[in-house]
Amino acid sequence: MNMSLTKTIRNITLRTSVLYALAGFLTVSCSDDTENITSDSEMMFSTTNNDWASGQTKPKVEYGEVIKLESESGSPLYFRAVSTDRPDVAFSPEASTRGPLVKKENMYESFQVSAYRYIGAWSNTLTLNYIYNETITKDITSGSYKPAGGRRYYWPGSSYNMRFFAHAPNLDATVLSISPKEQQGSVILTYTTPQSINSHKDLLVAVSDEVPGNYNRPVPLRFKHVFTALRVVARNMRPGIVKSISIAGVFPKRRYDMAANDWMQFTREEYKMYAQAVYTLNLNVAITGEKDQPITDENNMMFFIPQPLPRNDVAEMRIVYQPTGGQEQTLVAKLLNKTPNWEKGKVITFYISTSDNISIDTDLGDFGDGGDL
Repeated sequence: MNMSLTKTIRNITLRTSVLYALAGFLTVSCSDDTENITSDSEMMFSTTNNDWASGQTKPKVEYGEVIKLESESGSPLYFRAVSTDRPDVAFSPEASTRGPLVKKENMYESFQVSAYRYIGAWSNTLTLNYIYNETITKDITSGSYKPAGGRRYYWPGSSYNMRFFAHAPNLDATVLSISPKEQQGSVILTYTTPQSINSHKDLLVAVSDEVPGNYNRPVPLRFKHVFTALRVVARNMRPGIVKSISIAGVFPKRRYDMAANDWMQFTREEYKMYAQAVYTLNLNVAITGEKDQPITDENNMMFFIPQPLPRNDVAEMRIVYQPTGGQEQTLVAKLLNKTPNWEKGKVITFYISTSDNISIDTDLGDFGDGGDL
């Protein structure tokens, strides 16, 4: 587009609504007045910390079976997995500005935006012809978000329609890659789970509705959590040290279709990779024996690709544990058909206990419809 355009227009503003952990869809008001901006003004972005929408609903809770963790020596441990739409507030630590579980209070300092400009209806033959994977950063002084490097973008006019796609954070290309600009159809993200759990990040994705090219007001982008988050809680566990937790035999790679706003089917290549993956979180957490002690919290939560875990006969959990006064042991349990599926936007909590009687009463109460995770 001719960047010397002199007539007064509005600057495109993308308003992002950062979603809380474990919610549904957030309704964003677009009734705010927007200041008229001339063509020599750069694109500005802002985040809004809206309250959760009205309309209460019960979150979904799914329980797995009690599973024995066995080792070649020593007493066994037991665990039970519970899948929820958000962490149980009774056991969730305070929100951390450093934690990987992203909420409105600790939204990433930058995100990526791509946009299509087209005439008529959306089509899978379109290519990214307007904005491609542009980095949007937060201005420390104003608190607004704007394109990095001084780039500017403008509304193309009423002859066009537009769709916007965003994701955060911007990860190394070996972990998260975006489809080429010339590729027809939806933006496709390809994610490969980092070997180090300490490198796991909470991936957020936002997709706008179709808007006209003379929209000239904030475009609502609703960021949603697309991974399955895993955390571990000790339930009346014998005192000792949990030295590490490993997840093995899960799918490490998958593609995300941003137009469909969902994960794609595994390719043959991706399906063959599950047996190769082992992910270890080194902890050295002292277990005190209290009822519900977090072994992992929001600072070291694990994030994995959603997958049909009960169909995977090699998926397993491994725990290196040394009870007080005892010997270190490595305990292993298969996850096949005994834990809930790892779904998009869910939190799986593994309750680990010395006893096989793991009764869990998870009462999350009502909550606003504000996101997936």
